[in-house]
Amino acid sequence: MAPVELAALIAIWWIAGRLGTLLHLPLPGSLLGLFLLLAALALRLIHPNRLRRGSNLLLRHLILFFIPPMMVLLDHPEMIGGLGIKLLAIIVIGTVSVMTATGLVVQYLVRDDL
Repeated sequence: MAPVELAALIAIWWIAGRLGTLLHLPLPGSLLGLFLLLAALALRLIHPNRLRRGSNLLLRHLILFFIPPMMVLLDHPEMIGGLGIKLLAIIVIGTVSVMTATGLVVQYLVRDDL
């Protein structure tokens, strides 16, 4: 039954959020919940079929998470023009720069055998 499976997924997310707060972990509850769910699946505490309907329900309604950004575009049409292109370029350049710097630092640290 999808509501029970959905409730189980929400419970895992909620428990992970509380656990992260309690242990002062620098990770959001959603990411901790993902790790907990992965561990439970890997240790075979939860069978994937037990969550299939609930996860499929979430995936079918995933588009609802993208509606707020689309509403911003309707309210601010200048984001589709030149300003939007500039912002997109800044985001892409910034992301590539951070990823490149991180990769170079990791390669440097691994090579030097700390």
